Amino acid sequence: MVQDGLGLPKNSAATLAVLLGPTVIIPVIFLILEKDKFIRFHAVQAALTFLSLAVLGKVLGFVPIVRNFGG
Repeated sequence: MVQDGLGLPKNSAATLAVLLGPTVIIPVIFLILEKDKFIRFHAVQAALTFLSLAVLGKVLGFVPIVRNFGG
């Protein structure tokens, strides 16, 4: 079985990067420590997906506040 820089099989490392994506820090750690393109791709994908969802959640959270100021 092919292993990555962290000693995990490639598929397991990519799965961990995606499953732990909501923490955002785990995919970033995989991105920094890994050289394999497959694992780095999934780490970037997970980090960007969950980071954009967090930003969208914050923006949509302000909608009721702004609407209350409008009258």
